[in-house]
Amino acid sequence: HTYLDLNDGSGVPITQPKENSIQAYLDSRKLSTQHVQTFGDSGEAMAYIFLLDISGSLSDAQFSQMKACTVNWGENDRMAIVTFGNETSTLLDYTGDAEAVKNALDSLHNNDNYTQLYGGIEAALKLTTRNDTGLPKRKAILLLTDGLNDFNGGITQDEILDMVRQNVIPFYNLWSGSSGSTQGEAFLNTLSNASRGEVYHLGKQSIQDIYDSTYDRFHKAFVVDFSYPLNKADGAMHNLKISVRDGSVESSYTIDFIMSPPTESLASLPIDNTGA
Repeated sequence: HTYLDLNDGSGVPITQPKENSIQAYLDSRKLSTQHVQTFGDSGEAMAYIFLLDISGSLSDAQFSQMKACTVNWGENDRMAIVTFGNETSTLLDYTGDAEAVKNALDSLHNNDNYTQLYGGIEAALKLTTRNDTGLPKRKAILLLTDGLNDFNGGITQDEILDMVRQNVIPFYNLWSGSSGSTQGEAFLNTLSNASRGEVYHLGKQSIQDIYDSTYDRFHKAFVVDFSYPLNKADGAMHNLKISVRDGSVESSYTIDFIMSPPTESLASLPIDNTGA
């Protein structure tokens, strides 16, 4: 069950590809494409992890703007809030209660002295591994920060980037730094590349505009189901290559990821166990 964000060279979403225009290989073994539809048509929901820097890295104006708006969401979407500053904290577990989200954001202040950015990312990634009953399968992390970690100790940058690459959860990073702060921007670019996400500059777009465009992008992505050999779902690292043809143009992408055994709730899905 794969989510494909497909855009042309100008960043415009392409039209829905036909099943025969998508090819996938798992560890070099060709997979069968079962079904393709847009995420918006699928009826699926999203689970968002809102990861917030409360160390003062956001200006008072940016912090107020952040508290005044949340991600657009549907009735079945869920949101969790993780903060990082002097400490990391799961301020709000996954919820569909918009009022609870608003109250949690209203309680925040951006006056901590330190920035445990890497610890915050680690806490957010742990939330993405949850498979609670009713929790949407598709998850994304929205991170607001200047990209600088000034906390000594804890998980390192290299370790956190390794975790990001293994989890395959996209980070949509809202960078609050100034044009001269290249170190923080460079880390967020690395983070977005490692997670197949995006970086937005708060000086160029408002937080609300970023949320609106990101929400639209999520729903124009495609949901593709592939059959695969059951023995591949062994909790080990595997390689997936997907190629999509749009007219005369073909694009390919390769990713390494851990393939977990199906949970009981997924046991009824059609899975090719023949190796064909």
